[in-house]
Amino acid sequence: MKNQEIGYVIEIENNTAKVKVGRHSDCKNCGGCPGNNSLILNVQNPLGAKVGQKVIFESKKNKMLSSVYVVYIQPIVLTFIGIILGYFIATYIHKSIQTYEIILGSIFFILSLIYIRFIELKAKKDKDNIPTITKILS
Repeated sequence: MKNQEIGYVIEIENNTAKVKVGRHSDCKNCGGCPGNNSLILNVQNPLGAKVGQKVIFESKKNKMLSSVYVVYIQPIVLTFIGIILGYFIATYIHKSIQTYEIILGSIFFILSLIYIRFIELKAKKDKDNIPTITKILS
């Protein structure tokens, strides 16, 4: 499954282009949205688009579900596992249950954040995650 967007090429470097995507200036006049903020994305430029051209680019959605899991669900699950382990360890060694739940819950939460960062760095290196210009409109 692919997601298509329209944007304007603002810069070219080698085989990549910086594309400005976002709301137009009319948005700030209607008051229905927060203004004319734009997003600038690095996209692959196999068609040789030039600066100022309007283009359509696609990004793959095939990893969306796994990304949602890693970023939103996994930290909660790992924190909960840390709390449960803290409970059992504290019960086994006859120490303060709350202290061990807090410590291990925090450790597992921090480990989940480190894992998210690792996945993010890995995803940035993967060429399949970079959107690609598929059509030049003007």
